[in-house]
Amino acid sequence: MVKNVKGERGRETDEQVAPYNFIRVNPNKKYPSPRAIRNCPNIGGKGLFTKEIDEALLDGRIDIAVHSMKDVPTYFPDNMILPCNLPREDVRDAFISVSAASLAELPVGSIVGSASLRRQSQILYRYPSLKQPNVFFKTVVIGLLRIGVSTLILSVITIASICTPMVTNVTSDMVSILMGIPGNMDLTFAVSNGTYEQVINFRGNVQTRLRKLSEGEVHATLLALAGQKRLNMTENVTAILSVEEMLPAIAQGAIGIACRNDDEKMITDSSKIVG
Repeated sequence: MVKNVKGERGRETDEQVAPYNFIRVNPNKKYPSPRAIRNCPNIGGKGLFTKEIDEALLDGRIDIAVHSMKDVPTYFPDNMILPCNLPREDVRDAFISVSAASLAELPVGSIVGSASLRRQSQILYRYPSLKQPNVFFKTVVIGLLRIGVSTLILSVITIASICTPMVTNVTSDMVSILMGIPGNMDLTFAVSNGTYEQVINFRGNVQTRLRKLSEGEVHATLLALAGQKRLNMTENVTAILSVEEMLPAIAQGAIGIACRNDDEKMITDSSKIVG
């Protein structure tokens, strides 16, 4: 009998695995708070999301681990194997928005939230309207707008447009764009490598991201369609992106079952989950 299984997201329930009659779910310890994780690639990358579970497996605290394969590093820890994978779900990404029907229909200045560098890069490449030029003047404008000094900004823009060639392209339309910036947006995201990138870091589980979207923190976000299907939340999907429009992550939609390589019983029992 399998004593414990721990899933990567920590959301599996006894009801979900009850049909197999040999699994008891071990409640998962939470990952580091999203507030503490500003840049995952700099503090562990993909392995950050599987390390704790892999350590629990190797220590014997759990017997099998359930991983979203797109979060699994290229090289597995020693003494671990993947004896089976569940049937793969849809590999595509889902576009979710309350204000536009597609990425192409997002107006200039819209803010898209995503924690994925893959998605951020492809969005900015395909939709340059979401990436605005930035100068120090605009940085000041952003800061002042955050404290609600809109009248002053209009005056400054008018004067600057006349006196400073550098900002002659700054118009009242740009003011409208800038005034759409959420008040709680971190300015470290507003100024990056000489550009004002309106695709911002956006973390949390699915429910948290959807809540942030509904509260207006961003205008749109992208999530794996597989996750929406598995959570029975496809009603939130605005549009499904083709693989030509948004290249999926390697192994997106695939769930893998890991165990210790010397645990013959778990290797055998794992096969029953899919078959």
